[in-house]
Amino acid sequence: MILVTGCNGLLGSFISRTLVEKGYAVKGYIREHADLRLIPLDIQSKMSWAKGTLFDTFALALALEGIDTIIHTAAVVSFSPARINEMYHVNVQGTANLVNEALAKNAAIEFIHISSIAALGRPIGKELINEEELWVESDHNSHYAISKYLTELEVYRGFEEGLNGFVANPSVILSPGDLKKSSCRLFGYVANGGSYYSKGSFNYIDVRDVCALLIKLMESNTPVGEKYILNAGQIDYKHFFETVALEMGLTPPSKEAGAFLKEILWRLEYVRSLVSGSEPLISKETARLTGVSHVFDNQKINQLFDYQFHSMDETVKWVCRELKQPSAVYNLLQKDR
Repeated sequence: MILVTGCNGLLGSFISRTLVEKGYAVKGYIREHADLRLIPLDIQSKMSWAKGTLFDTFALALALEGIDTIIHTAAVVSFSPARINEMYHVNVQGTANLVNEALAKNAAIEFIHISSIAALGRPIGKELINEEELWVESDHNSHYAISKYLTELEVYRGFEEGLNGFVANPSVILSPGDLKKSSCRLFGYVANGGSYYSKGSFNYIDVRDVCALLIKLMESNTPVGEKYILNAGQIDYKHFFETVALEMGLTPPSKEAGAFLKEILWRLEYVRSLVSGSEPLISKETARLTGVSHVFDNQKINQLFDYQFHSMDETVKWVCRELKQPSAVYNLLQKDR
């Protein structure tokens, strides 16, 4: 049986449904009163469930009964200054607790850790980054990146102490979901009439490709401790926003946000977030990092599977089509009230 942490999140929900559809026995580890709307009811009914947090060692021990594989997706993804301490606590210490309980239960458990390309760092002066990159301190590393790097250290400690498994480092995951959270906010920004775009680019991957590659890796008996970048390509922000706007029938952001303007925008967003209680769309960190471009090399995974990734156009069409459906959990075209 496979335990999926964070199974009600953006990636975790898609991993759970993909595993169930392929006939795997899946147990979801969720917090009390977790929002399960991203998991279709027919998939929920075919899953087992365990409730607890990454800090409830008794609940973790119970959840791990009968588990052969852990897919660890639970994490805080945020660039808000208000959530920095929470992010380090959940991502690093929470993962350390899960690793410890897995070792105590059965050191032979396969531990599949879903990390991020952010954990590879963004070394200044180097554009192409692969799995062999050593972490270096850099002004281009966000607190989220540092937390994911430290989290990986806990996972590799587990490998050294006997766990099996590997680490996957996906780039920005494009998927239907809550437009106020995670990478879905890129679509939400266009849907809500965003006017500005930034220089620079980002690396992306379709959530369906992440799920397919994870299962391929899980089924191929990969060597313990291997790391795999999951990345379909790179696109600049302007082109991405134009592609999304075209599919949505909206006007794309047309004003370039230079360095000075971004300094103003993140301050305005900070004030707005304090008033509204929501996370800022742009923070001091993201304002600084959006102009920085790196390419994350997917050669290792391509050589292993010769995999055909979804194109950006295919992904954007799919996301917009899915979220325009009347039955969709979140309506992509519904603006904030």
